[in-house]
Amino acid sequence: MWVSGMSMNQKGETGRFARAPSLIKNGIGGQKFPMFHLGRGDIANLAGIPYTLWNTFTETASGGYTMAPFEIGRPVAGEYDPYFDGYVARVTETDILAALASQKEELIGLISGVGEEKGGYRYAEGKWSIRQVIGHVIDAERVFGYRAVCIARGDQTPLPSFDEGPYAAAAGSDGVPLAELLGEFRSLRESHELMFKHFPREAWTRRGNSAGSPTTPGAIAFIITGHARHHAAVLAERYLKTR
Repeated sequence: MWVSGMSMNQKGETGRFARAPSLIKNGIGGQKFPMFHLGRGDIANLAGIPYTLWNTFTETASGGYTMAPFEIGRPVAGEYDPYFDGYVARVTETDILAALASQKEELIGLISGVGEEKGGYRYAEGKWSIRQVIGHVIDAERVFGYRAVCIARGDQTPLPSFDEGPYAAAAGSDGVPLAELLGEFRSLRESHELMFKHFPREAWTRRGNSAGSPTTPGAIAFIITGHARHHAAVLAERYLKTR
């Protein structure tokens, strides 16, 4: 069996990974998936499986293939600026892809019951409105996502920081219906879920320069999740309890 292009087949073709049998037996660390079994006839039909899964299949004595679960580890020191420690600490899950998906629903569920008339609420003078907080989460996620894809693709260009204050002031979020902001957040997060899911294993720990600090895409996935979770906690405690 050989791996070729975006598919796994038995044609002896060469591609991104030509030594598939040894790769399959060795396995790789990364995303977690449930156990399942494949017969030989199924292997040619795996073109749609992300290539991060290609070498997780082990041939069994009966001639089929079993894929064992595996997971992406938490980021360690040196993979991100310590400024983001608080965000990373908010992600207690071991499966970051599942955390990205569940955190999305946490935030949307928290705000979806807030009426449009309350979207402009501020808990104190000079603070962002509820709409502006959601707009900030969207802006930050876009910036983090761009950093992740640049680094994952091997781009060593130093990536700039961004100042959240001017971004929020220029966004015009208070002129956007709250429901549309939540829809925008959902679409953006779902695109990032797929982006991270499709990163090859080596991309998760590839290092780049983000705002002057060494950064990996894997760390950014945790930062994205923890950042949104931080603002969800602020919304719950300071905005929604006092409305």
